[in-house]
Amino acid sequence: MRWGPEVRAASILMGLALTGAAVRGCRPATEAPGAVWSTSPAARPGRDTVAAASARLAQPLGAGERIAVNRASAAELDRLPGIGPALAGAIVADREANGPYRTPADLDRVPGIGPALVARLRDRILLP
Repeated sequence: MRWGPEVRAASILMGLALTGAAVRGCRPATEAPGAVWSTSPAARPGRDTVAAASARLAQPLGAGERIAVNRASAAELDRLPGIGPALAGAIVADREANGPYRTPADLDRVPGIGPALVARLRDRILLP
């Protein structure tokens, strides 16, 4: 018996759907890549979906929200006022090369960050 193209297409789609459901049900739950470290009440590191984390990264910092500079990814640091992708990457690179920041003034060791920018960031960052 020969099946028509509609029956073959429906069979293929059903097989793909079942395979996708099986794969999704078998994989372990993991932390979203690039988990966000923030004091936002909405931030839930390790529980965010990729879509929720991406949506939050696209938003400017909320009132009272602060970022832990020693743990945040470059994408999260990019949310700070006056910090773009290049400076965020430079902060992460400097932190990895020279160790954690202890005071806001330590950020001045990153090329492109001066005292004026440190002063603007003082109330937006978390340090030990």
